[in-house]
Amino acid sequence: MRNNSDCLAKPIHRKHFCSRWPFYVIVMTLQLAYGSPRTFFFNGVGVVGSLVSADEPQGTVIQTQATPGEETGESAPNIFSMVTPKAKEYNPAVLNALQRRQTKLKAIMAKLDDSRTGLGKEGEQTWQKVEKLAESAFETENPSLASKHAQQAIELLTALETDLTYANFRAEIQGKDSREILSALVTFSISHPEHPRLDELERSLKRLTHDKWLSKASRELKTAAPNDSGFSEGWLPIASAWQLVGNEPEARDAMRQAIAALPRMTNPSRAVESIIDLCQHESFNPALGKQLLEDAEASCTQISHMQIRSNHLANLAGLAAKLGHASHSERLLQLSISPANLKIEFGETERQILNQRARAASWTESPETVFAMCEKMEKLKYPKALINANAYGHAAIAAARRNNRPQFYRAMLRTENALAPVQIRDFPGYLYTLRLAEANILQRRWTSAVTVANNIPDPYLRASVLFRVMKGAPQKVRGNNLPELFERFAEQRWSAPACASYVEHRIRSGDSLLSLVQWSMSLPMASQRAAAFAGIARSVGTATGVSDSGDKEPVVVPVDIVDMASLMNKAEETAFQIQEPLKSASVWIQIARTWNLLGKNQRYQQAITNYDEQIFDAWSDIWRRRPAVKRSYNGSYVYASTGHRADEKLTIQRIITYHRHLATMQTDLGDSSGAMETCLNLANAAGFLNSKATFDEQNFLYIKALLNRLYGDTNVGPEAILLVKYRSYGYNRSLMAAWAKDLPGLQGAVVDLVKNSQRRGNTARERAQAARGFGELAILNAERGNLADYRDARRSAQSRIDQGHGGSEMKNVLATADALAGEFALAEANLVRGTVAWFGDANRPRKQLAISLAAKGRWRDAAEQASKVSNSQALYRAEAWTSVAEARLTDGSESKPQILDWANSVHPQVDRVAVFCGLALAAARR
Repeated sequence: MRNNSDCLAKPIHRKHFCSRWPFYVIVMTLQLAYGSPRTFFFNGVGVVGSLVSADEPQGTVIQTQATPGEETGESAPNIFSMVTPKAKEYNPAVLNALQRRQTKLKAIMAKLDDSRTGLGKEGEQTWQKVEKLAESAFETENPSLASKHAQQAIELLTALETDLTYANFRAEIQGKDSREILSALVTFSISHPEHPRLDELERSLKRLTHDKWLSKASRELKTAAPNDSGFSEGWLPIASAWQLVGNEPEARDAMRQAIAALPRMTNPSRAVESIIDLCQHESFNPALGKQLLEDAEASCTQISHMQIRSNHLANLAGLAAKLGHASHSERLLQLSISPANLKIEFGETERQILNQRARAASWTESPETVFAMCEKMEKLKYPKALINANAYGHAAIAAARRNNRPQFYRAMLRTENALAPVQIRDFPGYLYTLRLAEANILQRRWTSAVTVANNIPDPYLRASVLFRVMKGAPQKVRGNNLPELFERFAEQRWSAPACASYVEHRIRSGDSLLSLVQWSMSLPMASQRAAAFAGIARSVGTATGVSDSGDKEPVVVPVDIVDMASLMNKAEETAFQIQEPLKSASVWIQIARTWNLLGKNQRYQQAITNYDEQIFDAWSDIWRRRPAVKRSYNGSYVYASTGHRADEKLTIQRIITYHRHLATMQTDLGDSSGAMETCLNLANAAGFLNSKATFDEQNFLYIKALLNRLYGDTNVGPEAILLVKYRSYGYNRSLMAAWAKDLPGLQGAVVDLVKNSQRRGNTARERAQAARGFGELAILNAERGNLADYRDARRSAQSRIDQGHGGSEMKNVLATADALAGEFALAEANLVRGTVAWFGDANRPRKQLAISLAAKGRWRDAAEQASKVSNSQALYRAEAWTSVAEARLTDGSESKPQILDWANSVHPQVDRVAVFCGLALAAARR
């Protein structure tokens, strides 16, 4: 039987459930929306919570929590008893940032707490602000606000630390001497490279007067040790600086200090060199010369190396003659050539004596006197090329000291001629190039001297020459490793004077005085540091910001097709954009030619300067790629690897080609002095590369040919390049006549070539020489418009080629003559593959074909030929496109905008420069 009570209870429970179901629905909804009801209620948000709180009484409500198993009310669960507080969650990145800033803030405050006494009134107020911010950063519960306050405190402390560091530095240097102040200043600038007060220190240094810097220099040098290489030499820049401002007493005092330092020097060779430099200084008192010469003679007896001792005595003999002590000069010379001081080998006695006499005579005698000694040496048996080159170098030095340019050119060419067959990149050949460097320095040919120096493998000799160049022209020695040069080779001669000139130049160029003081203080020798301060003194009160080089990119202006100046400016603007040095050099030759034809000599000279800069950059690339040198068994220096020589050879060959082309152009334009300068550069590059006797070396023969043309203007004849007679003498003579445009001479030489080709036993090369001679004769006749003689010579050459007495490549010579004579179809038919020695390949006649076609107004055909010239022949392409552009504008069939659009579209840049040069020439004639 069913229990009635159970039956009665069920309706009651249903009744309770039905009365409370809305409440359960709400709880389940909150569970789904917020994760738990307690999150909803304790966050104080939600519509239901707001409504409930609005209906409840506003008095104090005391809630109790039921014990487990106990229900309140109608046994329903109490949701408020289920809710527990939950902490607010923050982004972990914010908390990490706060922690880092608090740590940094604490460290900075601890660091500065001990030095707060140095703070001023404003600094103390700033510190109080920092303390308030720090308190908020460590105690505020909101991490975002705390992090913000910590960052503000850090920024204030950073600024405060900067001021405090500077104030402490100023306090530390109070009462110290100048050297300690400079040392502290350098230390401060190194340890605080970004300090905002460095500019203030820079200004304070600039306020130091000329006298202050020279006083610092003197005190620095007085601390030098006697083994300092510049122990005496270091006083010379100081004397020069005093003399610059007209303070002769101080200059003489510096000279007295230099003389007083001589007996204490530990290196006798450097002591002698210092005396030689002292006696040549502007502030030197000649009355002291005799005593100094005697001191130098005594120092020579302490030099163990015989050759160095003999050289010093010979130079002292020349110096004595310069100072007016003739008898003393003769005695020193006799000592120099005595068996005790001169190492004599078999067959060299008279040659060595003549060489030392030439060394002494170069100080005072005329170059002709030294030349007479050199000619005696040439006639001696057992010729020694290096000793002869040394003697000719002394002749060049004698000419440079007298500023006798014709004799200088002659002597330099003779020196290069003697060195040509010697491998001067190896020992002992490179020792004798020092005469070239010295002569170039005395003649103020700075770039040439640097080129000679950088081709010497011995790093110590190279550094000495570079220091001597920097002494007179610091802007000419370029490179990122110059500070290292002073540090590594501090003991070399002229190191101290070079420091003075280098620092002065860098200040005038706009470098920071503070950085230069920092570098000066780091120099290893006291004499270098003193000289650097003297250089700073020489720059006091002068303008800064001067550029190292004079070449400036022209101002970009709109191009006017009828304005030659704007067209040339556009050409130069494009030339500056060419990055490869040798390609850039090729267009500067064309720009120089155009300016000359336009009658603008100043712009022409500037273009030549720009060409020289590009050639120097090409040399610089060679020097950067060279491997390190190593010491050989005999004490000389050799390169660790010879693998670089193949790449070098290609670059130097291009440099030689450009020099040869420029020298020819300058000769054609009547610039005789410029042509002689280029010939010297050509001789030096050719001698360094080939190591061949000049009688069989194209470039020296070419120079000899140019000298024939230049003799009337320069008084330097072809005998400057000695040419001995040998088997190919007649052939080379014919080529020199062709290069010199000597028609009668070429005609006579060709007759000899024909006779020689008929001799029995001749080689194939000798039988082909007559064909080449007739080809060159055809070219000269075509250039002069002698068409009948051109045809005769051409037929003779063609006949020999057809008989096999000359390869098919010889037709390129005839093609050049055909183009000059206006036989365009014949010229194009004779363009063949192959290269003719000392002439070239088909690119040369193709270039001439383009020029001749353009001269006839056929610029479209000329453009087709110009485009076929190889891109590797930048010189030929430039000449060809210049002629094309000139003819196209002269034609007048196109509008100005059309021609300008065409000019701007020409590519590559080498061609575009040439096009604007041609347009400028055409515009000048309109």
